[in-house]
Amino acid sequence: MAKPRALASALALLALTGAAAAQECLAAPGHDSFTATGIVLADGRESVLSLPPGWTLTFEPAPAGWSIRIRDRGGLDLSALTSPRFGPDPRDLFGWHFRNAANSGPNAGDVNAPQLVRDIRFEPGLAGTAGIKPSDGSLGPVGAAGAGAGWFRLSDLVLTPPEPGRQAALLGVRVDACLTWRRDSVAPDPLAEWREQMGACGLDPDAWEPRATLLPALLAGDVDGDGSLDIVAMLDDRASGRAAVAVCRAGTRLTLIGEDDPAIPAGLLPRVEAWRLLPRDHGPTGYVGEPPWPQADGDVIALERIEKSLDLLFMAGGAWRGLRIFRLVTDEP
Repeated sequence: MAKPRALASALALLALTGAAAAQECLAAPGHDSFTATGIVLADGRESVLSLPPGWTLTFEPAPAGWSIRIRDRGGLDLSALTSPRFGPDPRDLFGWHFRNAANSGPNAGDVNAPQLVRDIRFEPGLAGTAGIKPSDGSLGPVGAAGAGAGWFRLSDLVLTPPEPGRQAALLGVRVDACLTWRRDSVAPDPLAEWREQMGACGLDPDAWEPRATLLPALLAGDVDGDGSLDIVAMLDDRASGRAAVAVCRAGTRLTLIGEDDPAIPAGLLPRVEAWRLLPRDHGPTGYVGEPPWPQADGDVIALERIEKSLDLLFMAGGAWRGLRIFRLVTDEP
């Protein structure tokens, strides 16, 4: 079993070196998106960001840190239907999430709480009790305009000092955000733009279906280090259902890296829950006992199963390689 994440100690920054590669929060056709990087929460202050539909993304102070909410013009919480994957609400950024039960050191898994990647869902068509059911018949159908999802990635955590018998509070944190939502109630083909872009690179659109469940939908960067823009998509084979990573290099050269490729751990691709590009010089990600950072040709693709595993996919010497950063043992096959 891999060792748990090395989290921030008292009044110290989380041991992450380098920042995530800049990348767009791309939305499928018919959707809008919102990206924010380096949101700084500190001093117990509220932070409010405006979203295009007239909503607000609010980081509300709480005794142990902050709570994330997406509110409409009237102040209604549109994100109340966000379901915890396990344990506490992922919208709560509380210091005790990152400490062990005794509040004497980092969370070694004995506190069941989400960690550095948080999910959110929001739905304007839901109101009333806990945001689960419509409050009246005037509201639009569930899944209509404004229905969306997103993620928040945390870094540079500052916690109160370890003190047995008390819960830790979060004093400061940096947040990156990616949100996407439906622009209108008429759903266009969400794959049309992807088919056009990847088809121009050589992908057979009748054989492969881009997966729209990951945010951002497409990664854009320079994976081979040649200075040209490369696009990365997660695909599913229409016939077999098997998954692959598609890399369109410089808009002309297509590479499919499938489940059977030795660079990909068995069973990983269908279960990837989050992904991003990291710069080649990013360095260690902050996990205890992780292997040395690879000597990659360009940007590195990080494939994550939230709080379960983190794997890197990258080019080195012109060949695709893989590196497992950590994996927590589970009962899964």
